[in-house]
Amino acid sequence: MFTKKEHDQNSIIITPKFNIEIQNLELVQEMKNEILSWLSKKENPNVIMNLEECDFIDSTGLGNLIRIYEQLRRKNGVFKMCNINEKIKVLLEMTTMDNLIKCYDSLDDALKSL
Repeated sequence: MFTKKEHDQNSIIITPKFNIEIQNLELVQEMKNEILSWLSKKENPNVIMNLEECDFIDSTGLGNLIRIYEQLRRKNGVFKMCNINEKIKVLLEMTTMDNLIKCYDSLDDALKSL
């Protein structure tokens, strides 16, 4: 229920096709584990999460995203998000995650920033 597309040798685009919340915990963990497995084989990796098909993130989902961010930071990587809606934007601002994860209006903008 998510796609993983390699943009280049050190960058992937993840597009979840579900809300990142406790009701989808199995999917969230599967996505997180897939990303972490990919990260383990890379140096200076970049992950772009395209949220065009995700309407909501709850605290459980946010915790999983923080784990991805922490692993990226350990590998000198970068975590970016794009196509986020207003609800997700407010959540990221309220939790100050927007200071850690750069957000872009479009996938093209996120890719150009690499």
